[in-house]
Amino acid sequence: MKKQVTVQYLYNGEIRESENERGVLIGNKVLVAGNGEMGLYNAQATAIAGVYLVDLDTDGCDIFPSNPTLIFDIIGV
Repeated sequence: MKKQVTVQYLYNGEIRESENERGVLIGNKVLVAGNGEMGLYNAQATAIAGVYLVDLDTDGCDIFPSNPTLIFDIIGV
């Protein structure tokens, strides 16, 4: 199931609301696009409905660079 969510980033122990992005939730991952780039990250639900956290301090690896063909799985082809 895919749905639009707000993505927050935890970096150096801090969440900066100004850096929140729109993303698409796909399972336990979020697909984000900004600054001309696209990324796929593991994400956790927060206490706020529709808001997901990407913890860049402990699990901040963008999954796309290691497996760019994942885009086919995401769009369902």
